[in-house]
Amino acid sequence: MAIRQLTGEEIEEIKLNAQDHFWPHAKPAGDMSEDLGIKVVKSAKGIWVEDANGDKYLDLISGMFLKAIGHGRKEIAEAVYEQMADISYSPGGTVTPVTAELSAKVASLAPDKESRIYFVSGGSEAVETAIKMAKQYHFNNGDAARWKVLSRKGSYHGATHMCMSLGQAGPSQIGPLMPGNVHVSQHNNYRGICNDGEGNCNLECARDIEKAIEHEGSGTVAAFIAEPITQAGGTHIPHPDYWPMIREICDRHGVIMICDEVINGFGRTGKMFATEHWDVAPDITTVAKQLTSG
Repeated sequence: MAIRQLTGEEIEEIKLNAQDHFWPHAKPAGDMSEDLGIKVVKSAKGIWVEDANGDKYLDLISGMFLKAIGHGRKEIAEAVYEQMADISYSPGGTVTPVTAELSAKVASLAPDKESRIYFVSGGSEAVETAIKMAKQYHFNNGDAARWKVLSRKGSYHGATHMCMSLGQAGPSQIGPLMPGNVHVSQHNNYRGICNDGEGNCNLECARDIEKAIEHEGSGTVAAFIAEPITQAGGTHIPHPDYWPMIREICDRHGVIMICDEVINGFGRTGKMFATEHWDVAPDITTVAKQLTSG
């Protein structure tokens, strides 16, 4: 269906409504002022996004790392419409045919074919749920003292309160973040304790995880969470032994290993899941973005 060209008057009305009532994500509301410029986009197809004036822009980061199959896929829109027409929400404790089918499909793609799938609404909620699952697991097994979570400095796992507590975010304007978060070294071949002086990783970043577990007390740590390949702090490919070493450390100390594949997952790194590059299976994997392609 062709997208109708907006008139100049309609564009101005949209801008006024945005300026007065719309608060964009990750920006002050004042950024929608006319002085700073309001960009009105009206359509997208494939890798191109078109604004209200008909100018096209190449979407270099696929939305926000999520439009894996491109914009404007008619077959996806039709499938969503058909499902919404059948049933869009099921009562608690029930399952729909498509939900069961998707669960089996995702499990078939995962390294562990016996995986169980828990659906949520997005990446931040997936990370929060994974952390809660890890803590609940220890509680159910008589280890209620395990409540601390290890994450890497400078990492990003979402914008909710718990997720912001991971990664050692800077000073917060919303008050103290969640307690019990322990931050370990990020792997980086060029800076920090990982650097051997010649741009190579010396695996001290992996050993730092074990040092943190021992410092906090092995019986107090519930989980370690990280992206297999970092994104927020720059894209860094870890040493081939990095993830196998972390898997062994977590196993030895009874710590749940959570891999955040919200960005990495579903083919972005050349494998269905990034952990497959090192033949490592996490205890919990979080996915989003490419799973629905927006």
